[in-house]
Amino acid sequence: MEIVDTQAADRIVREHARGWRPGTFLAWLDPADLRTLLTGGELVSFERGRPLVREGEPPGSVFLLLSAVVKVTTTARPGGSDAGPSTLVAIRGSGDVVGELSMLDNGPRSATVTATPKGCLTVRLTAESFQERTRSRPGIRDALLSAVSAKLRDATQRGSEVTTLPPIARLARVLITLNDRYGQTHEARGGRVHVLNLTLNQQELGALAAVSSRATMSRLLRELRDGGIVRTRNREIVIVDMPRLDALGRG
Repeated sequence: MEIVDTQAADRIVREHARGWRPGTFLAWLDPADLRTLLTGGELVSFERGRPLVREGEPPGSVFLLLSAVVKVTTTARPGGSDAGPSTLVAIRGSGDVVGELSMLDNGPRSATVTATPKGCLTVRLTAESFQERTRSRPGIRDALLSAVSAKLRDATQRGSEVTTLPPIARLARVLITLNDRYGQTHEARGGRVHVLNLTLNQQELGALAAVSSRATMSRLLRELRDGGIVRTRNREIVIVDMPRLDALGRG
């Protein structure tokens, strides 16, 4: 575990800032605010399957995702491993902030956040130090408000799509969004392909698309495969025809 000083903060920005997707919390910040925010935090890495925070726990640290893809899950009854099966509600990645909601309202953790096989490198800040930085630096406060607003807009849009779009369109939109945020583009013999290596199973993908039936999810994925739009292998999804997937997403 390493305490971040100003030199380490500058090194973190040089090494990782290119991977922060536009619109994420860290990407909103200017260099001076980034240095202030990172300095004094703890550089912490998480291996596959290790939780950053657990649903139902009291508020605590805030995590800045430097290089990461994490799964956000909830249960019907918060409280740990005995609370029942979990549901995937979101994916977060490099540039995002995790744990900020509990810091804002001092309530218990609303979800469990777990590292994926891609690993997870973070800077951990105490809630008190994060609050102090948001109070003293308007740029950090404004970036946090923008990041929280973006998450709320995503949730609102997904909620409206449940009643306005058919399942195949919702699935197409989920795949397009995941590709925009976390996909990798490669040139192949037949043209450009987009690879999603997030190790999502059918149930998790169905949760993001609001498709609760496993049979329905299997049928939808089979339709995309048979139509030559995607390929699937070992929880990896390869989008081979983005224009047709985009057309499906428009409903």
